[in-house]
Order: sequence, then C-alpha cells, then structure tokens
Amino acid sequence: MTKKKLFIPLLTVLLAVLLSAAIAGAYFADAGSRENKVYVGDDVIEISEDFEPPVEQQTGSNLYKKQVTVVNHGTTPCFIRVYADFSDSGTRSRSSLSNDGTHFYKAERDLTDSSTYVSSLTVTAPDWEFVPDSDTTPLAGFFYYKIPLMPEQSTSSLFKYVSTQVNDPDEMIQFDINVYAESCQVTDLHGNTYLSYRPAWEDFLSRSGSRE
Repeated sequence: MTKKKLFIPLLTVLLAVLLSAAIAGAYFADAGSRENKVYVGDDVIEISEDFEPPVEQQTGSNLYKKQVTVVNHGTTPCFIRVYADFSDSGTRSRSSLSNDGTHFYKAERDLTDSSTYVSSLTVTAPDWEFVPDSDTTPLAGFFYYKIPLMPEQSTSSLFKYVSTQVNDPDEMIQFDINVYAESCQVTDLHGNTYLSYRPAWEDFLSRSGSRE
C-alpha cells in the first residue's frame, strides 16, 4: 500500500466570504476556523464543523469524519441554505458523503439530472433538500434546510462523513471542500410568515436581485 504525507490548511469563512476547509492529507490546521462572522440585520449565522481527519492519505478508501452544521446566532428565525463543493473535480468524482457512515451519496452530481443525488441525500440528511442545478430559478445548486432555524439553534448535519477513493499515488493531491452558507428571515417585509423555505428564498432573492 502506497502512502504519502500531505499538509492541508483549513479555513472557515461565512456568507460573502468563502469557507474553504481542507479535507485530505495530514496535520490539519483548525486555527481561526470559527472566528469570521457577517452580520446582516438580525441574521447572524455560523458554520460549525467537527473534524476527525486521517493522518495521511493512502491508496484505497479513505474515510473520515467532517460534520457540517449551521448555527443561528441571530435574534430571529431564519431559513438556511448551503453550497458545498470540492475544489478538485477529480477528487469530487471519487468522493461520497454520508451522515451515518453507511449510506453514501456521490459528491459528483449530474448537472442535468440530480434525482439520484437528491434521493440518496434524503436517506442520511432528511431535514435537507437539494435543488438541482438544472432548476431554472436562483435556488439551483444549493442545499436547503427545510425547517425554520430558531435563534441559538443548530441545523442537523448536512453530512458527517467523507469517503474518498484513491486509486493511484498520483491522486494524492491537495484539495478543499468549499462550504458557503446564507440565511433569510422566515417573515416577509409585511410580517407574514413563510410556511416553507422555497417561497422565502424566492422572495428574498428577487428583492436582492442576486445569487451566488
């Protein structure tokens, strides 16, 4: 079995600042990974991560813990959405995500048909929903937390385990998992409460006139 030691840095950055968390290799550094926050009105969210990385990559299957949740530190209930992707397309194609370590869904999703991807996700993360990349609205490509998140509460895990298959020593390269989180309030400008995440985000994005 071939082994190669590899140093990967780890960062966490919220909202407009991209969070980049190194997930493969040795000697992960977690310094400052939960210090950056962006305040927008009453919405204050933080990405929380729990890591148990392997000491080194090896050929074969590499399984490790990387639990991703979002905490609402604001004063109002809000809906959460998360974008998560691998920095290296080759690693993405050889990686899978899971919440229970048994049922995995592939990180490499079909950009035109995400039905299998979405179905597998709901097995291990039933509180989350993925809007396919083929969706014609600005909601496309994000994971959405279906439950309004109360102040000082945390979402359930989007994923908890990462499995990466290394078939050749040349595939032992540096890569990141980029995680980006946004929030919008559960009430509209008139104080009406949205019953589900989709109309809340559609209204918010139409008013903001932008998408990431």
